[in-house]
Amino acid sequence: LCRPTTCKKAPRFTASAHRGGGGDAPENTMEAFLMSVREGVDCLETDCHLTKDGHVVILHDAHLKRVTGLDKYVHETNLKEIPPLLGELEDINRPGWKLDASGFKDRHIPTLDELLEGCPDSIIHLDIKGFSPDLPKQAVEEIRRHGAQDRVILGSFNESTVSKLREFKDVARLHSMQRIVLMTIAYYTGFLPYLEIKESQFSIPMWSPDYKASRVAQKWPSWKIVIAEWLIRGMNNPGMLSHLKGRGVQTCMWVLNNEEDMTQALDFGADAVMSDHPRLMMDTIRKYFVRRA
Repeated sequence: LCRPTTCKKAPRFTASAHRGGGGDAPENTMEAFLMSVREGVDCLETDCHLTKDGHVVILHDAHLKRVTGLDKYVHETNLKEIPPLLGELEDINRPGWKLDASGFKDRHIPTLDELLEGCPDSIIHLDIKGFSPDLPKQAVEEIRRHGAQDRVILGSFNESTVSKLREFKDVARLHSMQRIVLMTIAYYTGFLPYLEIKESQFSIPMWSPDYKASRVAQKWPSWKIVIAEWLIRGMNNPGMLSHLKGRGVQTCMWVLNNEEDMTQALDFGADAVMSDHPRLMMDTIRKYFVRRA
């Protein structure tokens, strides 16, 4: 049980641009991805859905209204019917925070093919979303077609989706949220050293005012927020991160949008951080390791 051996080992990285760097450029667009690459980010985190006519598109929301103004779901819409992103974009994780995207010329929603071709040297952390049971298989087929199996990490919050991903042995995958909760409980009850770890990377949330204020959390009853805070603060434990690292598991903490949180995550022992702001993230990481040296 010393090291994970039941899945493909995930590629290692230090900095991950959340939604491609959606705090500095229109989220999940080629403008954002290429900007993050220029800043030196080595991993691009993003999400995908399947359109009505069978295209894997890069987009966070299942519904198109927030980012395009079109009142339809992605799976109900053909690729050519999807409008470009709006000129002003609201971040669902930070209520009231908006990005003026009007100065960016290319705001079209890219396909997975475009992303893999346009960023051939980047690690891609791809979250499988949407309602289509065909999406995992189709995404993997496109990854294989580009020969990108060694630089893509597949993930999902949903355990049933992760179970489907286990069928594809040649592409690395992340845990589901259920798995990281299980790992956290196992750590505090003393069973983690005896628990088999099937993943070679964990993506761990950090509790912050942004997380508590997010639109998702605001829909929760107060008791659920209390439990979520307790669990997430439990995950933010240097001892647990050290144990995982000792077993060959990489940890990435998300979504960190200020220097203080990023520095704290690195102090905890996280191998990587994820942020909406790639330039700030890279500056913070460089300063952190210069100080450590």
